[in-house]
Amino acid sequence: MLLTEWYSIGSLGVLNVFLTSIFLVSVSAAKPTETITIAAGEWPPFISEQLKENGIAGHIVKEALSRSNVRVQFVFLPWVRSFEATKRGKYVASISWAPTVARKKDFVFSDPISYHSKVFFHLKELDFNWDKVSDLKPYRIASTDGYTYGEEFDQLIGNTDYKIEVVPGDVQRIKMLFGQRIDLAPIDYDVGLFLVRKLFGQKGIDQVSYSKKPIMKTPMSVMFSKTYDQKEVSRLIGLLNKGLESMRAKGRIDQMFWNLRKGWYSEVDAQKGAH
Repeated sequence: MLLTEWYSIGSLGVLNVFLTSIFLVSVSAAKPTETITIAAGEWPPFISEQLKENGIAGHIVKEALSRSNVRVQFVFLPWVRSFEATKRGKYVASISWAPTVARKKDFVFSDPISYHSKVFFHLKELDFNWDKVSDLKPYRIASTDGYTYGEEFDQLIGNTDYKIEVVPGDVQRIKMLFGQRIDLAPIDYDVGLFLVRKLFGQKGIDQVSYSKKPIMKTPMSVMFSKTYDQKEVSRLIGLLNKGLESMRAKGRIDQMFWNLRKGWYSEVDAQKGAH
């Protein structure tokens, strides 16, 4: 039956009631979306103002909370300011932090959004394997100032039996590695691949390798301020953890990491451009 025929049979009042019912159902189903602000710093490809979806960690958190109609926006600050502002309660949370004993005094942590392995990057021409820290003595190594590589390795810095140079950042270390000024660069696996691809392209990826034995493994979470409204914090952590559990169960996070290693998050967001 055509709609015009239905008009002739029923009254327009019936049609109005029908359409009104559809409208009310649609409105009730589409809950208003709330927005929260999470503090962050630059740590590509995991979190960055310039990358697609703000990097993979930003993407995971946004998607996990969107499943409960919570929209996330990030404010990007130097990491120290991000930490301190969240600690004071200016922001409800900050992304991505390792849940250390010291930090748990001031913050409540979500379930891990990702797990990170720090490994030794080296050029393929170097035949390198290690089992214990004493195996590192022959090699020139550069670490990044302020980073931790686990208690065992951290204690080697400053030990004259080891050739460890401390430099300001990861980019400098990758350049030193390809310039053959160092033999090893301890770095997060995905950060290392991201930087090699960014600086040297596929040719660089083909020239580099990494230790199969990690230096350390670290979970990274969203940390919520203990000075913020704790009822709200508990609610948001519950929603975030629920979203993360659902994403893991459906293989969504694994898919995101596959995309990361194919270079998808390496592309600059065209809406934001590059500095």
